[in-house]
Amino acid sequence: MDASVHAIVLLGILLAGVLLLARLGGRVRSSSDLGKALLRAILTSIGACAVLLLFVPFCRCGAGNNPKAQLWIPAVTAGICAAAIPNRRNSLLVAGALVIAGVTLGYHFHSLVLNPARCAYTGETGALISNSCNRPARAVGAWHTWVTGIYALRPQ
Repeated sequence: MDASVHAIVLLGILLAGVLLLARLGGRVRSSSDLGKALLRAILTSIGACAVLLLFVPFCRCGAGNNPKAQLWIPAVTAGICAAAIPNRRNSLLVAGALVIAGVTLGYHFHSLVLNPARCAYTGETGALISNSCNRPARAVGAWHTWVTGIYALRPQ
């Protein structure tokens, strides 16, 4: 259940980004407007990604056991917010909330996949499952694996 809620929040952020992108399409009137919006989006996304990389720890426990989508989806959506929301204060508030959501999702990802005693989820499918489970288990894809990178563990 925990991973499903995690996935729903992540998909909600992704949906918000798509809706904001559709809104941006109605605001762009010229190539100059498009260039400014694109620059604002890129710079904000890079800044949000830098903040997320600074605040979300990474472990040396296998590449799959570190969050990916949990960082880039909120960062890109923050960039889209900067371009799509005309009021600078509101766009900064939304982008800040997305960065906080990204940090929270990053920590939640770690709490799900790096809990060997719980033995419920993993980010790995290979030999490094032992970081997520202290007994024999195998990784099984769940409905949300394509977006979260979280696999369910089944005891063997």
